[in-house]
Amino acid sequence: RARVAALLSGPMGDLALFAVGPATALLTTPVLSQSLGPVGRGEYGLAISIASLATSVGAFGQPEIYMGDVAKGRTERGHAITIALATSLSISAGLFYLVPQVGVTIAALALAPVAVLAQSNLWRSQCVTRAAPARVAQTAALTAVLRFLALMTCAAFGGLTVAAAVVASQWLTAVGTFWLLNQGPARHRREKTGPRRPMSSSPIAQLYRGRTIVGIDLLNAFVISGPVLVMAHLADLSQVGLYTAAASVTSAAMIISAVFKNRMQAHCLSGDRAGLRRYTRSLVFVSFGVGFSGAILSKPLTAILFGSEFSGIASVFAILSFATGAQMLQDVAQGLLVTLGMRRQMLYSTTISAVAMLLVIFAFWAELSADVFAVAFLVAVLSSALFSGWTARQAFRQASASVPQ
Repeated sequence: RARVAALLSGPMGDLALFAVGPATALLTTPVLSQSLGPVGRGEYGLAISIASLATSVGAFGQPEIYMGDVAKGRTERGHAITIALATSLSISAGLFYLVPQVGVTIAALALAPVAVLAQSNLWRSQCVTRAAPARVAQTAALTAVLRFLALMTCAAFGGLTVAAAVVASQWLTAVGTFWLLNQGPARHRREKTGPRRPMSSSPIAQLYRGRTIVGIDLLNAFVISGPVLVMAHLADLSQVGLYTAAASVTSAAMIISAVFKNRMQAHCLSGDRAGLRRYTRSLVFVSFGVGFSGAILSKPLTAILFGSEFSGIASVFAILSFATGAQMLQDVAQGLLVTLGMRRQMLYSTTISAVAMLLVIFAFWAELSADVFAVAFLVAVLSSALFSGWTARQAFRQASASVPQ
């Protein structure tokens, strides 16, 4: 029993819990595709993309600043919570009318939980800095199960609409996150016995410190959500449906990269260079496996998952499989750059990815389609992953050389 508990609390336990997300995504993808159709799937994907944009930018860089401060022996948690709440609410209100194709009701349902989801990024940083990455994995599994149950229940009773799918994805994720992920920081605050450290900066100064991270988040959001937003204006919602349907399966593998990211950030904070090297080798192997397996299985898998109504999706799926493998490397490398406080290098990395995407889009401007945007996304994340990985490697080498043996 003790061995089982130790296994579940380690990286294998994290991997098993995070794997719940991809598993439930594979099970719900056929249901969503057949119930909503390409246009409805596109409307749903567009709403989720808008909400993801608001969530990533809404925290205003406070989770990354908090983690970097902890690495330097200081924290400004109170200011971070306040700023993340205020900015996420403001940005949600600003994005409400960004894309009229989804309608007011769908936009409201997608954006309403953004404040909680933005706070969850801060809670995640708190769990990682307190050496509790397993709680992040538990939260991912819980929210995946809640989404799965809600979607399957709606489908069973014939009530799976775009609005119901948005509620299941956004609202239940917020509920699960608040229920479990927030318990770690809350318990830590209750058990803390020492005097609370006075804050060394004002809220305005703390807000100003997030400007670089916000720029990084905006560029990352453009690379991830940009194809969907641009297609919604320049193409049609059926193309958005093809792209988002394929991405919903391939991007599910990104849940696995969260295992590596959480563990490697914890090793980075503790100075465990051997652990970082070990996880890096495993991450590269898994990333290549995701890309090649997705490409090889693209035709039979898409035929089973999406059916004939989503014809032409196999090529998009194959391209996005390789893109997801590259994105896993990019996500972890950028997470390490943030942990090391290398925000300028992070800005360079995200700028490279955004520029690379724009170059591909402009090169194929007359032939814009889901395939073109998939290629643009692949080129963007691959170029950023190469730069981020090389930069992180150089930083590790310098850190190793400066530590006495």
